[in-house]
Amino acid sequence: KTHNLNIDDAGAGKHLGPPKLATTNGGISAWTEHLLQAGMDRVKSGGCGNKALLLLEGKASAYIQDRGLSRWDSCGPEAVLEAFGGVYTKLSVVTDDPDAFVTSDKATCRYTYMESKSNNDFDPGKATLTAYNAAAGIQVEKGGSKVAAMEVEQVKPYANLCGVFAVSSDRPEVLEKYAALVKIATANAQPSFD
Repeated sequence: KTHNLNIDDAGAGKHLGPPKLATTNGGISAWTEHLLQAGMDRVKSGGCGNKALLLLEGKASAYIQDRGLSRWDSCGPEAVLEAFGGVYTKLSVVTDDPDAFVTSDKATCRYTYMESKSNNDFDPGKATLTAYNAAAGIQVEKGGSKVAAMEVEQVKPYANLCGVFAVSSDRPEVLEKYAALVKIATANAQPSFD
């Protein structure tokens, strides 16, 4: 069955009531809790693709996640969301400077999907090492102290380490709204980037 999806009629931030944040079905970070407290309702969903689909269907207005994921989880949803006028970028670009992000060239904020032996998006000290993003041979103690990745060799080449900021519209007023919510959350807790 084919659908004639018009993003202006679907997502595009045209929700009644508080904005709806697509999150994992499981536990969320303290930063994400603060994002919700800043004025969003939670919509639980499994899978990166499902969360992007919620944006396209208008069932969620944003997918903002400070946890990592893999490139194969994000490349398809990013392509589809952007094809329909949405924005899918690294969350770290937004948390670093929410006001500048709104007017930035979004192409420079995306993950790099080119084949590489090292992680092209690595930012020393930004990401926390986990069993999912640590390179082979790097020991990560589950439930242990958080350790920041300081060298690119510590992380897998295909790990998205900088979180996700996805909304269904690239209109400035939509970007401003969600960048402001990110700013509030970041003033109260640091993103995990794990």
